[in-house]
Amino acid sequence: MKTGTDGSQHGRVVVCGSMAFEREMAHVASLLCDMGVPAISPDFDDPAVIAARSSDVEGYRAYKREVSMRHFNKILDPRTSGVLVANYEKHGKPGYIGPNTFAEISVAFAHGRQIWLLNEVPEHYEDELTAWGAVVVGSNLSAHEWIPRVSPTSIDK
Repeated sequence: MKTGTDGSQHGRVVVCGSMAFEREMAHVASLLCDMGVPAISPDFDDPAVIAARSSDVEGYRAYKREVSMRHFNKILDPRTSGVLVANYEKHGKPGYIGPNTFAEISVAFAHGRQIWLLNEVPEHYEDELTAWGAVVVGSNLSAHEWIPRVSPTSIDK
């Protein structure tokens, strides 16, 4: 737990989303940290992860496996309170959540972590995410009580 600028205690937030949103996820994590909320995003720039990256199919799968396992471990870490999903529009689909991000959400749910979404719940996951207590916080984090006593900020893409 970390003490925020307002004196409140916050658990860590793991930012999740499509690899296409790498910059956006890093930006969201940075904004949360600036607010006193410990947050981390995927390690796309980690040397061990980069070493697994390759243009051939097996190399790419190894890279995806490495990134996924590292992120699952961050979600499972006892310091983690929940996941914040950066579900922006992708391929013309608003609130996009791909298969790997849904897997990360599932791990969070199975281990009692909270689930927050920046944007709307995709229709094809509505039953599960609603049943699992996912909360849409929107891009203006201060408009919601998703983490107690969060100070005003905005996370627009």
